[in-house]
Amino acid sequence: MTAISVALMSGICLQGNATVATAETTQHGMGALPVTQEELDEFYEQFENATCSVNLDNITSVPTSCDLSTNSDSIYFPPIGDQGGIGSCTAWATTYYQFTYAANKLNNIQTTANNAYSPSWTYNYINGGIDT
Repeated sequence: MTAISVALMSGICLQGNATVATAETTQHGMGALPVTQEELDEFYEQFENATCSVNLDNITSVPTSCDLSTNSDSIYFPPIGDQGGIGSCTAWATTYYQFTYAANKLNNIQTTANNAYSPSWTYNYINGGIDT
């Protein structure tokens, strides 16, 4: 998965052309194949006419909290993990919990420890494999 995939799974609208740094993706063992300019252009073409907006006019209230882990969606969350002594809380929150939940719910796959997305991917990609 690339950062682009994570952004799309999170419901973020991409604007402009981002570049995928091939050396970075292969350096950290993410299994990504080099992306050609043609593939990138084809990918971005599908978003050229997309509009990203949220209409807040009809929203009358928003709950103060929402716990998805206690309803029928709980089967899509990965088991609770431990980041240990490294500062990887953002990678755990975004990749391990949120992305695993979104991807497995989208595909209707019950999440297990074996099919959860690793926070190491995001953490090592962002910091170049060095814990600071």
